[in-house]
Parts: sequence; structure tokens; C-alpha cells
Amino acid sequence: MDGLQKISGGDDPDRVADVIFVHGLDGDARATWHPKDRPDAFWPAWLGEDLPAVGVWSLGYAVSASAWKGHAMPLADRATNVLDQLDLDGIGRQPIVFVCHSLGGLLVKQLLRHAADFGNPVWKAITAQTRAIVFLSTPHSGADLASWIKHIGTLLRATVSVEELEAHHPRLRELNLWYRHHVADFGLTTVVYCEKRPIAGLLVVNETTADPGIGGVIPIPMDEDHVSICKPTSKDSQIYRRVKRLVEDIVAQSRQPAPPRSTRNKAADSQPLQPSAETPADPDFGQVKIDLCRRLVTDWQTLADYFEIPPAERACFDKGWEPQRVWEWLEAHGKLAQLAEGLRYINRDDLAELLDRPR
Repeated sequence: MDGLQKISGGDDPDRVADVIFVHGLDGDARATWHPKDRPDAFWPAWLGEDLPAVGVWSLGYAVSASAWKGHAMPLADRATNVLDQLDLDGIGRQPIVFVCHSLGGLLVKQLLRHAADFGNPVWKAITAQTRAIVFLSTPHSGADLASWIKHIGTLLRATVSVEELEAHHPRLRELNLWYRHHVADFGLTTVVYCEKRPIAGLLVVNETTADPGIGGVIPIPMDEDHVSICKPTSKDSQIYRRVKRLVEDIVAQSRQPAPPRSTRNKAADSQPLQPSAETPADPDFGQVKIDLCRRLVTDWQTLADYFEIPPAERACFDKGWEPQRVWEWLEAHGKLAQLAEGLRYINRDDLAELLDRPR
């Protein structure tokens, strides 16, 4: 089945993060993630059981090794299509972790690039909220697919996706250069696992091409082949445990309060940000602030425009904590009571409702 499938927690507007599984060539939103004869070992569902406050999703899309089996969009077109699907399902308002097998990792890198470059504020929020990507045998510089296609019995016309996956394809090199250059700017955690067991004598994605070339990121070799690496058999498996801990760490980080304001460029601050008398005494209001700022992401700029926050003061906002700094600016300037009105003006009624809820 194509499209973004809800595995668990996707309907909860207060979920604390989203984990999205993205399959690869000839994959499936469900079959990719469990052993062939064990549909009960569908590990995205395990994640939902262990982390019920997290939304778990699995993306399905047409990507066949053979032109006779199905049509495959070019990678760039598929990325644009998936971005629209993510937006329709409300992805981009909570921290995101992508778990990708093979071609799925290339698709995620491409959609992040589109989201960052196209100027669409909704898509930019997806990039801003992406905290980590787990790559399972993703061929960052291409793969030796001729032998692989022969092995799976599809020596027919290659689809566009297969052609784009060929080893040393210039578009893949350029895409990976972009990712390597921006991964630090986006604050992304990159986790890489690679296969060490061949299929019919072939390592489809060897350790070299599985390595995205990011400083400090070491591909972890697994005693698995290209098909089995994305199919953990129990909750005790290494990959499942790593993904679970990664999500737990990201959720914990997102719940931390903003750090103290930076002392740099103090001269540019026209007014110190002190709590105002209009701040409600209700202790639950602090959680409202955390939730609202966590979900505001890149819309903070539009909100800052609405309240006419001077550019010189915006320049002093700590990188990565801009929504919190907008809140504090409104608080210091006696405008916090107008926040709900401003949120509705920029079409963030979902956040305005947080302020309207009785506490």
C-alpha cells in the first residue's frame, strides 16, 4: 500500500515525536520491516508499544527494480510527492526521526534538500524538526545493482530509480556532498549500519558506499545481508535497541527548557528579557510554553514579523531556540496576551488553542 501509513500514535495531537520508516527498492511499507514468515515481528509496531507517546509511521511508495513490474518516479519527483504527503498528515510539528533502508535513505536526503531549498515554510518545518536519520545499508555513492537485479530475477528494463542507484552516479555524489555540508547546520544525528553478509556472493551495499563520509559517523557492520538488515527478529536486536534509545534521547532533549540567553551582543538588546507581570502564575503554563515553542519551529519568523520584532534583536536570538526567544520578547514587552491573536493571524490555530485550553 502506498502513502504514509499510521502504525501507532499518529492521531495524537500531543505526541512528542514522529518516527517514519522509509523502505527501499522493491520494498513495502510493511513487508520490508519484518521477516518473510513472521508478520508478528513488525518492529515499527514494537516501537509504538515501547514508546506510546510517539507517532510511528511507515511510508509506502512505488519503486520497482523492473520497468515491467511498475513505474518509478525519478528521485527528485518522488521527494516532492512525499513532502506533500508528510504535510497532509501533520508531520513537521514534532521532532522527526527517519529510519531508512537502502534507497529510502537517498529519498529522505533528497526530500530534506527540497524542503530546505524550495522556500515553502511548511516544508522547511520538516527539515527544522528532523533530528536524526538511521541509514540501513543506504548506498550513499551508489550500488552494484546489475548483479543484484540478476539475483532477484528481474533482468528486464531498469527503472529510473535503478539507473539513479548505479555506483558513482554523479547525482548521488552531489546529493551526498549537500548532506555532508548541511548535516551540522541542521543539527542532525546520523546513524549508519551496513551489511556484511553477501547474497549469492554479492554485497549489494559495501561498507565504503554505506559510509556518508561525515566526521565522527562510523558505519556499524552487521552480520546481516541487504534484505535481512532491516528485519530485526526481536526487541533484543542491536538495531532495534539503538533506534529505540535514539528516539528516547531526542524526546528527552526536546523536553529540556531553553538554555540561558547568550551573553553575546548584549549591546544589541534594547531591553533585558525579564518575566512580566502578565505571566500567569499557574505552573501548567510553563508546559504550555514548552509545547508551543516546540511546535512553532520555523513559523517563529512569521510571528516575529507580525509583532514587528526589530531585526537587531532577532539577530541575538540563540540559534535553535528562536521560538522561546520570541515568547520571552513578547513577555518582556507586555504583548504575551496578544500571542493567540498573532498565532491565528499566521494560520497556527492549533497553537492558539493551546493558550485557550482551561488549566
